[in-house]
Amino acid sequence: MNRLSQKAALVLSAARDKVSTANAAPSFEQIVATGIGPTYAISDSDRRKISIGCRVVIIDKQKRKRAEATVDRFVLAGKTETGMQRYDVHFKDVQEATYSDERLERWGTSVVDL
Repeated sequence: MNRLSQKAALVLSAARDKVSTANAAPSFEQIVATGIGPTYAISDSDRRKISIGCRVVIIDKQKRKRAEATVDRFVLAGKTETGMQRYDVHFKDVQEATYSDERLERWGTSVVDL
């Protein structure tokens, strides 16, 4: 394996149960079509590991769907009740991918090495 092929990637869960009922939870298809993962909580430590141009993986564990893209920008989108920063994650160059599971934090995101 090429040393450069392993990089940090942001994983976003498209599962409806990870979004509060106060927010309209978009489907996997809507997230992929719009190129925006809305109001995702990302811990400060995870945010330091990722940047513009890194990979983003959008998964729906229930439907066993996966897409991969490139982060275009992060837009601040408020905070959680516990003070964790939320972001609208904008991405481009989306490609459908073969489903494989990824580890997620309880708030529906994580950073993994791909």
